[in-house]
Amino acid sequence: MNKEVHYPMSKKQLGRYVTISKLIEKRLKAKQAATSLGLSTRQILRLKEGVKTSGANALMHKNSGREPQHAIDEFLREKIIALRNSHAYSNANFCHFQQLLAEYEKIKISYGALYTLLKKAGITSLKKRRRFRSRRRRKRKEQEGVLIQLDASPFGWLADGRTYYLHGGIDDATGQLTGLYLAKSECLEGYFQIMYLMLELFGIPVSTYSDRYTIFFSPKCDHQSYNKFQSKSRTFFHSLIDIKSTNTSFCFQILRSIAGTIDLNNYRMVLRMVV
Repeated sequence: MNKEVHYPMSKKQLGRYVTISKLIEKRLKAKQAATSLGLSTRQILRLKEGVKTSGANALMHKNSGREPQHAIDEFLREKIIALRNSHAYSNANFCHFQQLLAEYEKIKISYGALYTLLKKAGITSLKKRRRFRSRRRRKRKEQEGVLIQLDASPFGWLADGRTYYLHGGIDDATGQLTGLYLAKSECLEGYFQIMYLMLELFGIPVSTYSDRYTIFFSPKCDHQSYNKFQSKSRTFFHSLIDIKSTNTSFCFQILRSIAGTIDLNNYRMVLRMVV
């Protein structure tokens, strides 16, 4: 006499069986059952006939309870676990252990299969993973003129094969260019010019945002040989506007992103050049 084997149904399969049973009992219509299970009406009718003929087994996958052809032999499985727990391989992580098995034990197994096997046996890899460091982007200001980003971008802006520095100011809230100045190098004069344009066209901002370039923040401010002109110029900047610093400036990224497509003729109102 053949012994009947029962396999547990998943929650999804059980829900399908309850719905199809209601359909067979005419407590539901085919369209309602299809909507409930997210299937087509044709699939619902096929499942209905299957349940009528074979019962709940019609909803079970035909490979349920069968061992895959590529499954690892039980003897080999126990041998791998025993080797991993031995003193010789106890300090190896999963990837290294896979290489050692192939080299010294002549056991070839994929990393995925080995990982699953050892994890099910309660063994963890010694590989240390770096902790993810989340970084939050600074939110844009809500009002125009509260914060202006300042920076300079080197690029071959003109068709003479030379590199020029485009000094720029961008309103943080609106993305509006408040001033552009093209020079041969990043310099104090360039920032003075875009500040002049900004004051002339848009007024005085509440604060500015720049990188830690020595034009704005100098480590030599107490040194005797420090340039007095730059010292007074920087004092003028700080007295007029609140200057904030950052390690990275999005103004530079914006200027670089438009480097290949910008037409300087469209920005004559906020552009000055000295080349």
